[in-house]
Order: sequence, then structure tokens, then C-alpha cells
Amino acid sequence: MEVKEVLTLVEAAKICNVSHMTMWRWAKQGKIKTFKTLGGHHRILWSDMVEFLQANGMKHLLGRIKPRKKKVLFISDPLVGAEQLVQRLKETGFLIEWVTEGFEAGRTFSAFNPDCVVLNFSTPGINGPSICKSLKYGPETPPVKVIVLSDNHVLQEEVAADLFLPLSDNFTMLFQKIVSVCK
Repeated sequence: MEVKEVLTLVEAAKICNVSHMTMWRWAKQGKIKTFKTLGGHHRILWSDMVEFLQANGMKHLLGRIKPRKKKVLFISDPLVGAEQLVQRLKETGFLIEWVTEGFEAGRTFSAFNPDCVVLNFSTPGINGPSICKSLKYGPETPPVKVIVLSDNHVLQEEVAADLFLPLSDNFTMLFQKIVSVCK
């Protein structure tokens, strides 16, 4: 089973090697922290699941879980030579999405829920500072790391990115930065 941010009671029961009814009773008794969806279904945050397993002597069960693959969203026009970067990230265990315009970026961001966004400010038709601001401070956006590719040094003080890199073809450095930011 792969790690998910939010677990159903059935998924949590599989991790604990118990029936879903046992997990439901634990949820009703308050033994494991849950929240309810609008439909009244119990859900468990991954962090609460880990806490529950550790508190109840079941930490060894975490070894059966595959770590969740980190997701990277590129908002950029096609970069010459970037195919090798994307391939290397995939081989390292990343999931990659690539979009080339603003509307598509917003839609993909919501559906893909990336851990890291690589945002190229020189992409035609993209308002980089505006997109960066909405990614970092939007009320409905989950926490995300933003790496900005830009040669405009004036913007560094104005934009709240996690990392600013010059727009270059140094994909080895970009690969290393993506890996370090996504830890």
C-alpha cells in the first residue's frame, strides 16, 4: 500500500491488519483521531495514523507502507534539454506534470496537488509573480514549495518563492534543488 495524505477506515484497517469494523469502533471510541467528511464518513490523516501506530505499539506496521511519491509540477514553456531532467526525476521516484499556460496551471495544480512547483517566469502568457503569490498565499492552496526560474534579480525581493534559480540549462543543479526542496 502507498502512503496517502488521508485514509479511509478500510485503508487504515488494512494497515493495522484488523477488520474495518474494528477500526470503526476505535474511531467511535476516540482511540484514533478522525474527522468526518460532509457525507459523514470517517477519515484519518496520515500523521494521525502514524501517531496512533506509535502510541499503540504497532510502529512495525509502518514498514509495510511504500512512501508516497513526491509530485513536481513544472509551469513553463518547453525547456530545451529538460527531457533528461524529467526522466531522471521519474527514475528517482517523482511524479511529474508539465503545463505551459496559466489557466491550465491552476487546474492541474488543484488536481495534481504537487509537493513542489517549478515556475519559469519567462514563459509567455504567464504572470509569474501573480501565480507564485497565489500558490504561496492562496487560502485554499495546500503548502507547496515553489522554485522560481528567472534571470530578473529585482523580482527576488518581491516574490515569496522558496528558491530562486537563474534560468539556465544547468539541469543537474535544478535536479539537486528539486530533490533537496522535496525532502
